[in-house]
This record gives sequence, structure tokens and C-alpha cells, in this order.
Amino acid sequence: DGHIYWSQIMPKIAGVTLKKATYSNLKVSDDGILRLVVNVPDLENLDKYLQVFNLPEVNKNFSDVNISGYHKVQSKDANSVSFEVSMKFNPAMIQYSGLSSAQ
Repeated sequence: DGHIYWSQIMPKIAGVTLKKATYSNLKVSDDGILRLVVNVPDLENLDKYLQVFNLPEVNKNFSDVNISGYHKVQSKDANSVSFEVSMKFNPAMIQYSGLSSAQ
């Protein structure tokens, strides 16, 4: 009990944010701060991405969201906006809680 399963963090973030967002470079520090790089199609989607964290049901698990280093990424397939995100997260949402006895 209480073991943190890091593989569960990305589905939790992806489940509450934009379907158009992609993620890379996940880092979690000892002080409980999650850091990652996010790519979205444009600045409008960057704004939408940040607004999600104002929702109470999202803010209870992800808070103190900060972005930095946003820039436009150009490729021959598509353009996007890349930025770094740091946030506090609720470790209880990815902890092992034991097996259910109901089958």
C-alpha cells in the first residue's frame, strides 16, 4: 500500500486535458513537483489547456500550474506550440490501493 505507480500519471493528465495535447520529458522531483513538455496545435489550445486547471475537479489533483518556455515548433507536417509545465499533483491518485475483494 502507498506505492506510487508513475505509469498512471500520464493517463490521468491526458484524461483531464486536451485530446490534441501531446506530452514528453516527464520528470518528478522529490518536492512533489511534476514537470513535462506539452505540445498543442496553437496558442488558442494553449489557453484552453490552462483553463482546464481552473476546474475544481481537476484542481484537486493538479494545482499550482505554471508554464514557461513556450515556442512555436515548425515541421513539414504541422506547426505546433511547445511549452514546459510544472505543477503539484495529488500522489493519492496514482498510489496502489490494494485489490478489490468484490469479483
